[in-house]
Amino acid sequence: MLFERITYAEDFPIRITVADVVEDPLHYHLDIEFIYVLKGEVTLKNGYCHYRLREGDLFTNSGHEVHSLTAGSGENAVALIQINTHYFAQYFPQLSKSCYRTYSTKAEDQRRSRLKHLMLQLLMKHSARSFNYKSECIYLMVDILKHLEKYFNLFAFDKN
Repeated sequence: MLFERITYAEDFPIRITVADVVEDPLHYHLDIEFIYVLKGEVTLKNGYCHYRLREGDLFTNSGHEVHSLTAGSGENAVALIQINTHYFAQYFPQLSKSCYRTYSTKAEDQRRSRLKHLMLQLLMKHSARSFNYKSECIYLMVDILKHLEKYFNLFAFDKN
């Protein structure tokens, strides 16, 4: 198992990689990572669990979680979106202690659909690289994290 140190551009606390995954060996890092399958399928090992992620699936890997990715059958395209937890803690002080659960085998619901929509917006803004794309991506990530905090934080408690 390998500790992965994620490096970010000095003025941009988000790292986005879109790739055809063959194998990403067992590793962990301190920052949150979103795994969004854009095409095909991959197998994710997270802790002791194995997940088959198919096109359209989104998995949020909280910091410090040991995980690996391997290709499924055929080609794939996966967006790996990593965020500098230290930077975004200025908006969400408990971010490094949060544990999010975005993957589900249940039918799609409005909350997950909204999250995927926000992620696709982020990917489009990042790939278009307009004049102001870095600040637009940061503001969009704040919206994504607000949505995660409200609907997908395992440590959030209901009124009861």
